[in-house]
Amino acid sequence: MQRLQEILAFHGLRIPHFLDALKLSLHGAEVHTHSLGRTILFAGLLSIGWHISRREKSLQFLDTPRSLQDQNRWRLMLSQAFEVWRHSFHDVLSKSNYRWTERTGVDEPNLLFNFASVVMHVDIVEVQILAQSRRLLSRKVSSKDHTLVVQRMRAWASTSTGRLSVHHAFKVLHNTIVEKAPLRTSSLRSSCSGLMYSCRDDFIVHWPWMMYLSSLIIWAYEYSTFNQPTTHHVSGSEHGPHLAVAYLSASKQLSTPDGVHLLRSPRGCCALLNALADEYANAESEMFIEASARMRHCAQMLERCSRVPP
Repeated sequence: MQRLQEILAFHGLRIPHFLDALKLSLHGAEVHTHSLGRTILFAGLLSIGWHISRREKSLQFLDTPRSLQDQNRWRLMLSQAFEVWRHSFHDVLSKSNYRWTERTGVDEPNLLFNFASVVMHVDIVEVQILAQSRRLLSRKVSSKDHTLVVQRMRAWASTSTGRLSVHHAFKVLHNTIVEKAPLRTSSLRSSCSGLMYSCRDDFIVHWPWMMYLSSLIIWAYEYSTFNQPTTHHVSGSEHGPHLAVAYLSASKQLSTPDGVHLLRSPRGCCALLNALADEYANAESEMFIEASARMRHCAQMLERCSRVPP
């Protein structure tokens, strides 16, 4: 490696170290690297957001909690960093002959940006506690923890950041499920859920995780607002995967997060969770099989509280 760096330095080239490149990305500077390097930087920015969020959560239990302005400052910085990252990625792809859409059927930089907007404005740990996970981060979840999380998630669902997170979660699932790609139709033969997606044959490692977390966040919004009247009604003739696709297709007409409440449909959300659960149950990874059981349990919770027929 040292020999390679000497050769590159002789020709006036320099390989950016990960931490240096991550600092530049965090402060909105463009980093010149290849597609894999840009994806690694994206993961690094997500990791920064996760650790800062955990730190803010710990500071809430101190006597001198930080102000709301200080808490939102890091989110603004990360949002700008992700925006610069997306534009830089698009500029590089536009100048090259390689097209992400020909390989995956979607605009990958936009998809990753939408997912970043999802996880930045919601506590993933609290979403899993709301879904009645019994153990998280090497500690047992008590009934008191669950009760407090239910209250916080109901407050989150009524905020603008909550609506923003759900809006981008719909975008992630719409891009990966509803938008069909010719190069991905070969994997549909092994799909048992009826969706235009196969978790078992997906060659993109991060897609199943993005879809799983996005579906949980949409469910958390539906579950936290189940006592509010719904204005969006999917066709009564739709069932199963077709109902799930109709539920996601309605989000395409939504231009701003303020109208997310118009998409609320317990039947559609349950159909989406059950369809993804059927698909993830046939995955090779045990973690995806566990995710399948969690999504099915979430659908049952929503059916019970909303009195939706199974």
